[in-house]
Amino acid sequence: MASESYGLSSTYLLDLLKVVERYGVGEEELLKGIIDDRASLDDPTARTSLTALEALIERAIELTGDPALGLAMGLQMQISSHGYLGFAALTASTVREALQLAVRFAPTRFPAIAIKLEEEGDEGTITLVERTDLGRAREFILITIAVGFTRMGQALLGHPVEGRAEMGFPAPVFFQKIEGMIPGTVTFDADAHRLIFPRHYLDRGIETANAAAMKLATEQCERELEEASRIRSYRERVKGLLFVEGGVLSLEGIAKKLATSPRTLKRRLAEEGTTYTELLDELRSKRAMELIMTTDHTLDEIAGRLGYSDVANFSRAFRRWTGRSPGSFRRAPEG
Repeated sequence: MASESYGLSSTYLLDLLKVVERYGVGEEELLKGIIDDRASLDDPTARTSLTALEALIERAIELTGDPALGLAMGLQMQISSHGYLGFAALTASTVREALQLAVRFAPTRFPAIAIKLEEEGDEGTITLVERTDLGRAREFILITIAVGFTRMGQALLGHPVEGRAEMGFPAPVFFQKIEGMIPGTVTFDADAHRLIFPRHYLDRGIETANAAAMKLATEQCERELEEASRIRSYRERVKGLLFVEGGVLSLEGIAKKLATSPRTLKRRLAEEGTTYTELLDELRSKRAMELIMTTDHTLDEIAGRLGYSDVANFSRAFRRWTGRSPGSFRRAPEG
């Protein structure tokens, strides 16, 4: 299974398997050719790359025939789905403390999405911030997370959550069919992804609060966060930021996101024995092969997503990487 610095904790895929099973889709049918080792999904340290995740989501929607599958996925998730982070939240003293833990330790679960918690007036707001290009899985992922938060809120409060959601993408074509299944109101084409709720929720005590248990869970989350930070060298950070919706982020653009100068970033990469150009070529090669093998995207689409101006340039690069044309590789990857 491929690994990317913004990859998803693989244990979340156990929930996806449960969801598609209700539609009569088996594990092997969903995972074949994308996830080679089913047992890895039970490993709390394993990660699934964004490319593989996108392929799984597209296949799941195709096999189930349900474009609103992100809603079903969000409803399937329990606090236990979030590993030690979920356990820490469940044993926190208040809802505010539980959400602060979610903000702090979100990178241990899915670094591609950052979480912000804000309080103003009589409202509390959770904002979901995309840290990398989520590709065609974007809508599914954001709906899943938004609905998953309402599930977490209900579990912590002991009753359904009241509030509203603002999503930063157009209303899905299927939204009218599922609108009644979503608590509160939802608006689209917003300038950010937000979940807005009564501020007094944050002061509510949690029935399962346990200071000793929370301390143990938080210590484990700290270890996981430290490990994630240790692994995320400048090399890994750049690799995680390279691809954005519609192409590739420049060295200058990445430096800005990392709050440093292009010159300093070049120096940091050189200290780690690499360059922006080398990382771009490495990741393009890897991602090109994954997209060709696990999706039905056209070569034009793949070239565009990898930042090439046309298919000819992409094809030349692909031949340099593999000695074969993209079309030949798609027909017989092992060839």
